[in-house]
Amino acid sequence: MTTNPHENIASLIQAKQYEQAEAATQAELALSPQDGILWKALGVARKLQGKDALAALQQSASLLPEDANAQFNLGVDLQDRGDFEAAIAQYRKAVKLEPAQAKAWNNLGSCLREMGGYPEAIQAFKAAISILPAFAEAHHNLGTVLEDVGDHQAALKSHEMAIQANPSYAKPYCQIGRLLHLFGKVSLAADFYRKAFALDPTYPDSRYNLGLALLTLGEYKEGFLNYETRFHRNLPNPVALPEQAPRMWQGESLKNKHIALYAEQGFGDAIQFARFAKYLDAGKVSIACKKPLHRLFSCIKGVDDVAESVAPDCYAMLMSLPLRLGTTVDSIPQEKYISPLSGLVQEWAQRLPAGRKIGLVWKGNPAHRNDANRSLPNLEALAPLWGIQGVSFISLQKGPGQEEALAQSTAHPITPIGHLIEDFADMAAVIASLDCVVTIDSAIAHLAGAMHKTCFVLLPAIGCDWRWMLNRPDSPWYPTARLYRQDAPGNWSRTIESLAKHLQSAIPR
Repeated sequence: MTTNPHENIASLIQAKQYEQAEAATQAELALSPQDGILWKALGVARKLQGKDALAALQQSASLLPEDANAQFNLGVDLQDRGDFEAAIAQYRKAVKLEPAQAKAWNNLGSCLREMGGYPEAIQAFKAAISILPAFAEAHHNLGTVLEDVGDHQAALKSHEMAIQANPSYAKPYCQIGRLLHLFGKVSLAADFYRKAFALDPTYPDSRYNLGLALLTLGEYKEGFLNYETRFHRNLPNPVALPEQAPRMWQGESLKNKHIALYAEQGFGDAIQFARFAKYLDAGKVSIACKKPLHRLFSCIKGVDDVAESVAPDCYAMLMSLPLRLGTTVDSIPQEKYISPLSGLVQEWAQRLPAGRKIGLVWKGNPAHRNDANRSLPNLEALAPLWGIQGVSFISLQKGPGQEEALAQSTAHPITPIGHLIEDFADMAAVIASLDCVVTIDSAIAHLAGAMHKTCFVLLPAIGCDWRWMLNRPDSPWYPTARLYRQDAPGNWSRTIESLAKHLQSAIPR
């Protein structure tokens, strides 16, 4: 070995002898504590072992302010820790010192995207590609941020460039699948998801999205099996399993057993899948859910107890029940399974106008990933309905949008009720007094459907949820639901005009 300690340690790292490299570096630092190159080597050796390397990398960056690699290494560690703002500062230093450092530009773009700086992220990824045209990861990352800003055609091209640069790179196949899926080309999307999964079985996004595609196509057996990937910790937003829970139910007999069913994701998901509680043949069935659902779910047949937390013998996630029960499109339970509390129905009926009444919901939770497409821009988008004679409109809108009904800013009087409703039991009582409900894809669509109330669901052209399937005007989940699909992205007028014509002829004057 050479007598140069820097070269010796570099050789150990190159040979993947990280522990020896760490020990040698620490010995040399005892003699030369201000040697930035030794601190950099120590940080790298620790990082490659999965140890905490932050202090060493910070010392290296401080002692070597003109060393682009030292700044880059610290940026990587900060990015791995989720400190994106600090990582951005380090990557900016790195590319200022060495503008041709493609990896630093790529990582800078990734951090900027995490912080919502999409225009700067796009420029950073383009800088990386200009330096290294065959940089597959940068092409993929550029495609992803272009999706964020809604430039889907450019995003598709970037993912194709990533595959051209590296045909074995799984992620862009999955992203192309997502883009195809988004615009309703679901069978083709499934092919891309399968290709991504074949290339990298450890990449959970491909299997999760494959599950959604298969569910959209009505292939429930394989679809729900793949949908179980939603709990995988490496997904961008994995579904959380209950903490300190007993064993997960796998379909075995529940005779004399107490099972807890955990609600997950949105309120609509919980309402949709609560129908399966009565089919478990268990000694006791509890549903663990958020408080706004407690009174509503206490009325469901087969549910013995509703709480936010329980102590059962085993548990299942509500949306896993179709898999455990072997549900197909043709075997979905379609009977009415939610009824309102009779006392509440009478109480709410007194607050509503006499005659025929249509409930309205036009906005959803803005945190929903597809809310920009599924929600209407405003209440006035429903204006084609105002010409229907002999009906009163009841606003069921809560949260975003309810101020429009309260302001009475439309050309037709609307009775605002949403702001007075405390929970879903109240909402069910109001819906019971209506003739029908017109709603976007929201929890109210599921509640009305579960009550067998006539419900007209407005569905977006982009990102339509799997449970509404493809092209159908009806739903196997809710026999009283009728689906009105947007025929072009961003254009609701023709869809709502079509619904208005139907209602005008369907509702007696």
